Amino acid sequence: MSGSSTGASSWQVCPRCGKELPLSFAKSPCPACSALLEARHRPPERRGRELRELFAERRGSGRVLDASGVWRFRELVLPDAGAGVVTHPEGNTPLLFLAAVSRWTGIADLAVKHEGHNPTGSFKDRGMTVGVTVAKRIGRGRSRALRPGTHRRRSRRTRRSRRFRRWSSFRLARWRRASSRRRWRTARGRSSFGATSTPALRWPSRRAKS
Repeated sequence: MSGSSTGASSWQVCPRCGKELPLSFAKSPCPACSALLEARHRPPERRGRELRELFAERRGSGRVLDASGVWRFRELVLPDAGAGVVTHPEGNTPLLFLAAVSRWTGIADLAVKHEGHNPTGSFKDRGMTVGVTVAKRIGRGRSRALRPGTHRRRSRRTRRSRRFRRWSSFRLARWRRASSRRRWRTARGRSSFGATSTPALRWPSRRAKS
């Protein structure tokens, strides 16, 4: 049963085979053809100028959802967003006019969007507030975000680091065994002289017992 035919405000659809799944389906690939699923929403009832006026009215509102630069446009982001939204809030970052950058690019009145004003200092807060909200809605207790471009390099560094730790642990264990054998042999050689006055041979311990 498709999401659009059941009256749901949001659902997922496969762009390759057209299979439709509910938004609660928690896997990215399509179960039929393995293509990446896309989220679809029903068009808002308000359109054009009326919708833009609604967004403008929310800018100075004291409501939690309206204070977010993402959920202020919830009719286009997640139409049925309610009290379960996870927000800090994020968005509403300023536009900065930098004369030096304008001169360097040759573009007059160039404005730069400063995404460092987000809660975690990253533009990814905009997408993560939606992702974590949906994860909470479908009952997921944990979520994870990958960094595009650096994930593969980080994975390689992680594998090298793990191999180095295993190699270091192995070498340290061998060194400890060899050191213990040397101490035992030294103690055994000393005990061969003056056996009558030498106490019984004991395995050397790391710490002296009181």
